[in-house]
This record gives sequence, C-alpha cells and structure tokens, in this order.
Amino acid sequence: PDALADTPDEEPEDEMATKRELRALRARLDVLEGERAEAESAERRLLVGDLVRLGAETPATAWRGDPAQRAPVARLLCEPIAELRSRVATLRTARSAPVAPPAARAVTLTAAEEAQAAKLSPEARKRFVALRLARRAERD
Repeated sequence: PDALADTPDEEPEDEMATKRELRALRARLDVLEGERAEAESAERRLLVGDLVRLGAETPATAWRGDPAQRAPVARLLCEPIAELRSRVATLRTARSAPVAPPAARAVTLTAAEEAQAAKLSPEARKRFVALRLARRAERD
C-alpha cells in the first residue's frame, strides 16, 4: 500500500521532467530548422548567382527588390534546391565543354581564275578572289 501512495507524487514530477525535456527538444529542433533554412537560403542565392554568371538568367529575371538584398524571384525560390543544384551543375558542364567550329570546306580558284587574277593589281586581285570564293561557297 505504501508503494502505491508514493506513485502519484512521482508521476507529476516525471511528467514535468518529460514536458521540460520535450520543450527543450522542440526549442533545439526550431534552432536546427532555422539554421537549415538559413543555409539553404544562402546556397540558393549562390546558385541563382551562378545561373546569372552562366548566362541562363539575367539579373532582371533572377533577382527581385533591392539589389543589396539579392532576393531570388518567386519561381527560383519555389524550385526545389536539389533541382536547382542539378541545373547549375549541368550548365557548368555544358559551358566547360569545348565547342569546335565546323570544318570549313576548302574553296579554291580554278586554273583559269588563277591566271585571270595574276594579271590584276594586288588590290583588285584581293577583291576578285574574295568575290569568286564567296560565289562558289554560296553555290555549294
């Protein structure tokens, strides 16, 4: 019987300790969520800046409000951070790949055109050759 009498006194104390622990855990969770949101916001601003530097966005389409605040526009705020990371990574890869110009076809003068060009002054020869090569390139 004495053991039962002690139990009601201990339960409120245990409940109070549990409630204190729960409040402490909730407070810690709020701090962690705030830190995560702050870190994600900073990363999002960097990624949006990368989009501008990579030419995928212009400053006018990427940022809103005061330039000192650098707040991304709503559509970039709503884009999941993982997709934004992926898009920036893809653009970086695409921009770093060298682009080779198409191979130019060799266009030359015929023997008769060469003979004709040899009779001209240097300035006239230059214009003659440029004109003939341009016409030939248009046909081909």
